[in-house]
Amino acid sequence: MRTALATLLQPVARPRITTDRELRRYVAMVTAIALVAALSLDGAQQMIFFVSWEVTLRNWTLTTVIVLVVTIPVSLLMGLPQRELYQAKLLVERLSRTDMLTGMLNRRALMEAAEQEPDAATLMAIVDIDHFKRVNDTYGHQAGDRVIETIGRMMSARFEGMALVGRLGGEEFALLADHRSLRRLTGSIEAFRKALQNRPIVVGDRAIVVTVSIGLATRRASDPFDQLYAETDGALYDAKRSGRNQLRLAGEGEANGAAEQFAAA
Repeated sequence: MRTALATLLQPVARPRITTDRELRRYVAMVTAIALVAALSLDGAQQMIFFVSWEVTLRNWTLTTVIVLVVTIPVSLLMGLPQRELYQAKLLVERLSRTDMLTGMLNRRALMEAAEQEPDAATLMAIVDIDHFKRVNDTYGHQAGDRVIETIGRMMSARFEGMALVGRLGGEEFALLADHRSLRRLTGSIEAFRKALQNRPIVVGDRAIVVTVSIGLATRRASDPFDQLYAETDGALYDAKRSGRNQLRLAGEGEANGAAEQFAAA
């Protein structure tokens, strides 16, 4: 009996309230329990000291009003902190996974996404803004931030639905996708690179021309993610060493021609 009662009252004593709907349900449940308990006690009292049905109905009405007036505000005071605490936890978690400058996924979120399915084959690309220090030195750090923001927005819009896109940090971005998207995504990344070099980024009254170097690699289901990351980073290094403003696929030569072959396949 005690165990059953404890189970019944657990949602009241230890509520888990995460939404407005759950808060309303909690208030209704607490109010209903309080009302049933109060009317039961009042009914027992009326059975012992019965005067008339008129008096009994008046007492029950008064009891109901008192319970509603007291219980609803009290249950709200108990439930609101639970909902706000949960929402605060969600906000902290979201902020811990979001890059503050661009609003994109941050490095942690990208790494977690890549490691959630360790047996899945994955494609990864790292995009690095060429000579970004020169941008900061020439135009100032605020202009550099605007460049990063703009490229982040462009990537998010272009690859929406195709890949997870985020900022690794500094002037580096990353894309993660299923390896079966290799042909389509390689062509899209190459198109993005070409579009960026022909589209100056306007910051105030200045038009800043930037280019990007890109490394791309894929892994088999049995390969660890660390290996994929290292191969992607190596492909990026090859792109920089070969003159920047180009896409390199790990284990292959320059991918510009490969992208055109993929698009034609």
